[in-house]
Amino acid sequence: MKQLLVYGVNELKKIFKRFIMSVAICFSLVFTLMMINVGMGLFIKFDFYLLLFEVLTIGFTIAFILVDSNIIFSYKKAKQPIKRKPVTNKVKKIEAHSKVRRKIS
Repeated sequence: MKQLLVYGVNELKKIFKRFIMSVAICFSLVFTLMMINVGMGLFIKFDFYLLLFEVLTIGFTIAFILVDSNIIFSYKKAKQPIKRKPVTNKVKKIEAHSKVRRKIS
């Protein structure tokens, strides 16, 4: 039960990240549209911009969730640590017969 609860909380965190990303994108789009309209001399009620912001935010959130559904809703098992042998540094010994001998003439 606890594992299911943790899984649900992690899913909500991932969905909330997509929501925050869509809010940032929609705010910049609506604000840019508002500035362009003011620059052109068009004055539209603020309610229209709020409605546009809300609809775009919901739409972008749903789109982001559908696009990333494989990443968001895939169940991942906990990784098991791999037991490895400690690495030992072996010192190579120089054998007597492998040394180069000089000829004395």
